[in-house]
Amino acid sequence: MSDDSKAEILAKALGGNEEPAAALYARFLDVVNHAPVIIFALDRDGVFTLAEGRSLVQRGFPTQIIGRCIFDIYPPNHAILSNFRRALAGESFTDTVEVDSLFFETWYAPIASEQGGVLGVATDVTDRRQMQATLLAAERMVAVGTIAASVAHEINNPLSYVVACLDLLVREGTVLPELARAVAERHPDDADVAKIHQLLAKMVEPFEHIQDGVERMRLIAGDLRTFARADGREQAPVDVRAVLQSAIRMSSNETRYKATVKSELDEVPWVLANEPRLAQVFLNLLVNAAQAFPDDASPETSEILVAARIDDEGRIVVEVRDNGPGITAAVLPRIFEPFFTTKPVGVGTGLGLSVCRNIVESYGGEISVTSVVGQGTSFLVVLPRARQVSRSAPPPSSRRRDSSMPPSGNRPRVLVIDDDSALRNSFRLTLAHEFAVSVVGCGADALELL
Repeated sequence: MSDDSKAEILAKALGGNEEPAAALYARFLDVVNHAPVIIFALDRDGVFTLAEGRSLVQRGFPTQIIGRCIFDIYPPNHAILSNFRRALAGESFTDTVEVDSLFFETWYAPIASEQGGVLGVATDVTDRRQMQATLLAAERMVAVGTIAASVAHEINNPLSYVVACLDLLVREGTVLPELARAVAERHPDDADVAKIHQLLAKMVEPFEHIQDGVERMRLIAGDLRTFARADGREQAPVDVRAVLQSAIRMSSNETRYKATVKSELDEVPWVLANEPRLAQVFLNLLVNAAQAFPDDASPETSEILVAARIDDEGRIVVEVRDNGPGITAAVLPRIFEPFFTTKPVGVGTGLGLSVCRNIVESYGGEISVTSVVGQGTSFLVVLPRARQVSRSAPPPSSRRRDSSMPPSGNRPRVLVIDDDSALRNSFRLTLAHEFAVSVVGCGADALELL
């Protein structure tokens, strides 16, 4: 169909216009070719008499649909056909329709002329729909994180006294097998004594395994509390190696079945950062590395390396490198763009790496990526060192008590204040072999005792 014929149809659809048809059509094209819309018109039989708009080309629709019938083009799409019939019956309305996984907010209206028909304007809202879905997913993740932090906080106390009691059982339990062995040596012919000796000898190892498992649970709970803490922007000196070890533990559920995670963490200076947000960066890089491997990947051949070192300028360099399939040259320049993702729907939001870049840059650092298809991908996070932070002494939490202190009648005294009775008792049991322990449930009782 010629442009003059299209212009005449447009003029009739718009109710007539004194402006020359060619000029009117040129102005119309200029508008629709710069907007994410499709303007269309159909006659009474559903045959397209007009179809123009930038979205036709952008979304890959055939531009030569004028003269074709809507019932032939969209026979399975009942929503579109139903909307055409509603508009043909004289109703003006707006509806959102889906066409080949694309969404169009479409306005329909009957053509007020003798020929009749339907006029419509379809606005492409696919990107808006995807952004809304991404934001909803992000809100769900925030809710899950809040719940996880709450659960981690609630189980921290019972875990603490379970750990303390297990520590006591393991420490004191080693005496029982030795005692049973001595008794068995004195009564070699007593079958009951021999049986008790064998039973007690087997008890120590299970307690040690239970202790290891509960300690892992305690570390996971602590990692969740650290990661899901209120995302305040407060910055403080942070031990990069401790954050990396925490991120490796938190990502183990994603990595353990696909790849072997190796770490090469040199002694590096601390950085000035917000610990939960820095953990978010490293956790995201580790999860991305794991998800890059195919579903049938094996930990025997797949590897993720986490390394920390100091560069020539004294900055801290953290590398997360995998030997996965790599990233193509077409995708690589876009991976830090917001909402860009190559993952299937429901797996990725396209925000992870963009957020990582913003966090790293807010600390005066930089993040970069290199990749070779078929060989793997490497992410580098470079951060400036924190000033006036000494590593000569470990943090208080890492100092271990002197277990060689012998009990005596003049032992140092310790006062434990905690409103959880089980936790108070676990502290008392743990400390009693070195200290004279008093436990109270509140500050008022502590003052009275003092």
